[in-house]
Amino acid sequence: MASVENPRIDAEESTEAAAFKVYGEYYSPPTQRVLMVLEELGLDYVMEPVDLMKGAHKTPEFGEKNPFHMVPVLEHGQDFVLFESGAIARYILTVAGERGKTLLGMTTKEAAKIDQWVNVEAYSYGLSCAGIFKEVFLNPKYYHKPTDSVRLEEHKRKFEQTLDVYEKILSKQEYLVGDRFTYADLTHIPVTFLAVGCAHAPMIMGRPHVAAWWKRISERESIKKVMAMSPFQSFETESDEPSQQESGADS
Repeated sequence: MASVENPRIDAEESTEAAAFKVYGEYYSPPTQRVLMVLEELGLDYVMEPVDLMKGAHKTPEFGEKNPFHMVPVLEHGQDFVLFESGAIARYILTVAGERGKTLLGMTTKEAAKIDQWVNVEAYSYGLSCAGIFKEVFLNPKYYHKPTDSVRLEEHKRKFEQTLDVYEKILSKQEYLVGDRFTYADLTHIPVTFLAVGCAHAPMIMGRPHVAAWWKRISERESIKKVMAMSPFQSFETESDEPSQQESGADS
């Protein structure tokens, strides 16, 4: 019941009790990241598909939710709207309280370690995966451009170097931050599916500790549920699937 003495707190409690509404596309890695967090925590949510192929994200109405016209977008409660998948994921994890802390970090130092690997994914690991995906799949099969073999080899070289570091780390522990699954691991999953889906699984499977880590994190029930929602399970056949940038998916 609302309190006259402290309406701000009551408003926050009301928002936290509301269902999350996600505007996005099932094949969009940033959208998948948000859905994985929700599924992992067992939270109620409503998925509002945005037809990127038809330009639904470019409408003035959608622009009111995200002025950059990208997915995903989160609505929570009556007046809270948030865009950018990383910010959305962290918000959900924070609102979830103790359940969220298990993924976001139980201590300040653990949270810092998780942030460390989230940044590595965003600025190194993920960029390599996306680069490989663009050259192997998007350029020839969506943009109708030839694969730039020089760029592809450079992306592969950088990814190999990054994976070598991961192999060393994961030879000492089962997950990126110790002995349990956290947001640091989860945030790697959507982009890794891109690399695996475009026939570059050997780069991962050729490293036993990375391969074991990938098996552990990708076979979680929450992850399998989200990935099963995507109409694209492989990127080796002809498709008109748009790129993240063209489709309006955030990074």
